[in-house]
Amino acid sequence: MKTTEFARSIENLPKKEKTAILEIIDLKISNEMREVISEIRGLKETMNAKYNVLLGMISFLVVIVTVVSLFLGLKG
Repeated sequence: MKTTEFARSIENLPKKEKTAILEIIDLKISNEMREVISEIRGLKETMNAKYNVLLGMISFLVVIVTVVSLFLGLKG
């Protein structure tokens, strides 16, 4: 339901009922936002872990290339 349709639907209700409905909507939105934030934090942790693995692999490759270069330099 669009906001304008919702506003028309509740405009004739008594103020107490409007307030109660809006508070329920606020609670639902707040709860959903907490879930979204929690999901984003989980994704962030996953991305950080993958980034750290990638950095570790790159560091390992740099060490291998350095060792091979030194070995070939000493040999040649």
